[in-house]
Amino acid sequence: MSLPQTRAKRRPNDPARRQRIIEAAARVVAEHGVDALTFRAVADAAKVPLGSTTYYFADKDDLLVSTIRTIRERNEKSFHDLLQPLVAEHGLAGGLAALVEEVTVRQHPQLILEYGLYLSTLHRPALRKEIAQWRMDAVARPYCDDQTARLLGFTLEGILLQSVMEDVMFFATDVEPMLAKITDGK
Repeated sequence: MSLPQTRAKRRPNDPARRQRIIEAAARVVAEHGVDALTFRAVADAAKVPLGSTTYYFADKDDLLVSTIRTIRERNEKSFHDLLQPLVAEHGLAGGLAALVEEVTVRQHPQLILEYGLYLSTLHRPALRKEIAQWRMDAVARPYCDDQTARLLGFTLEGILLQSVMEDVMFFATDVEPMLAKITDGK
């Protein structure tokens, strides 16, 4: 005689759930700021049970680190993919200037999200290590020496921060002469 089955069948594993939670966390931060990020808000945005958030992430900082890492990696790939043909067509200064225009004009909402995350680390030491890896010199480094890449990184970060803080768009023609002084050494 066999025993009756009393256990409910387990639902299929959801391998994409962790990533959906991270994406939802990014949306919550983009729409409402870092202070609005709670496990409940993220679970609602991801349409997952609240317990899923605490299953995958130990605390809010753990969730933010994963969110920052995901957005940073996506951002770096996007910048590299955009920049490569621009540099081939316009040279380094022209390519970087076109990238600045793309980001500050057509991708401005994404830029605001990214700098919101970046600036949220000021009072959260646990996040600083992750955000320290998000540097614009990495974008320029394949095209020039380390010292020039670092100077370009500082300059680009300043331009992008100004765009966010003052809600200003920068066009390639506005920034290319400045970037050319750095890349040409004049």
